[in-house]
This record gives sequence, structure tokens and C-alpha cells, in this order.
Amino acid sequence: MAKAFTVIQYTTWAVLFLITVWQLFRVFGGPITEAENPWTQLARGSIFVLLIGYARQIFIILKEMGSV
Repeated sequence: MAKAFTVIQYTTWAVLFLITVWQLFRVFGGPITEAENPWTQLARGSIFVLLIGYARQIFIILKEMGSV
């Protein structure tokens, strides 16, 4: 289970990186791409970085809350 969690966590890091880079790349397309503000994209990405980093601890807390 720990090995699978590690693989999934690395996969989410890669997907988050690809999505963030793609969204920032769209900003350079100008007004025809209707992209969001790049600072909004970076803020959203940093929130998900924290969630991915603390996913194991969050999962343990939720598991303990559900088992009561």
C-alpha cells in the first residue's frame, strides 16, 4: 500500500506540473485563448502542492475520523 501511495503521489506531482505549465503557456497566447490571470494559476498550483505534500497525513486523519 505504501508503494502504491508513493507511485500515485509522484503521478499527481507530474500531472500538476503539466497542467500548471500548460495553463501558463496559454497566457502567452493573448486574448484569443481566454486564459486566466497567471497569478491565479500559480496560487491554485501552490495550494495543490501543499495538498499533495500533506496527502498522507490528511488521509490518516480522515481515516481515524471515519473509524470512530
